[in-house]
Amino acid sequence: PRESYLALVDDFERIARAANVQFVENAFQNPDLDTKLTYWREKAGLDPDTIRCLPLDNEWRFRPDPADAGVSEEWYASELEDSGWATVRSDTGNGWEAQGFPGHHGYGWYRQTFTVTDEALGQESLRLFFGAVDEQAWVYLNGRPAFEHTVQTTGQPVEILWTTPFSFDPRPFLKPGKNTLAVRVHDTLGMAGIWKPVTLIWGEVNYSPTLLEETIRLKAEGY
Repeated sequence: PRESYLALVDDFERIARAANVQFVENAFQNPDLDTKLTYWREKAGLDPDTIRCLPLDNEWRFRPDPADAGVSEEWYASELEDSGWATVRSDTGNGWEAQGFPGHHGYGWYRQTFTVTDEALGQESLRLFFGAVDEQAWVYLNGRPAFEHTVQTTGQPVEILWTTPFSFDPRPFLKPGKNTLAVRVHDTLGMAGIWKPVTLIWGEVNYSPTLLEETIRLKAEGY
């Protein structure tokens, strides 16, 4: 029950403040206590029924770009022939290093097509949600630059970017029916690439990216 959950958070806060706890260990990141408490309390208000999800295919076309030629050669173009590219997945918890490209650092490109329904396009609130990309990402939709999740645009170092979910409003770039999504990724160290699923969501999408990720997970589990 929500009330019991919030009572546990209150108990934790009292104990943590009495012990002068400043940070809470959280896998790859260690947020400060106030940030974590805010997240836990916001999480209590999640309602999976308030959003609709269209999961994109977890199978992608992939091509390494060691010479950084993809932009000038327009690897983002909708009409690009990519049938000869490799196939990788975004639902394994691993990037391209563990999927046939060990030791490749630098640029790599992902591509796929997906179909947008009239219902989704007619929504006032629509987001294209990325669970995580290691490290920096430039997103293209139908051959047009749509969004950047980079050190420059976020002010965050790559040590934070690679585990941080992000989303943006894709409506200016979408069309009814088939759409082409291309993602240029730059990695300096680690597994590299899109390593969590990508989802088109609509409805109550004003949650923080972390809470959106939690809501998407709950819907996938049938809540």
